[in-house]
Amino acid sequence: MSEDEVSFIDAAGGTRKTFLINVLHAKTGGEKNILLAVATSGIAATLMTGGRTAHSVFEIVIVLLHNEMLVCSIRKGNAKAKVLQEAEVLFWDAQAWTSSHGQNPPGPCR
Repeated sequence: MSEDEVSFIDAAGGTRKTFLINVLHAKTGGEKNILLAVATSGIAATLMTGGRTAHSVFEIVIVLLHNEMLVCSIRKGNAKAKVLQEAEVLFWDAQAWTSSHGQNPPGPCR
């Protein structure tokens, strides 16, 4: 993949998408690469190598009311912000389960 490229894997349940993500994670990982594996649900996160829930990694607000803009609570310059900026790859399993508001990137960080 080239820099800033986005690829999607969309298929029915049971088609081994999580297996594919784990294989890609193993192939692209290295000592210098930062890879993030996130999932919308906790169950999907447990099936991924190093997986965590998206709301945990990105500090996404769980209650999405009306059409309010999301605001992440990750502060500029802290350790978590640095990891997110330096990540080579982001694997997000079950992203299609996220509400339409949650699929949009959060607004400015504080």
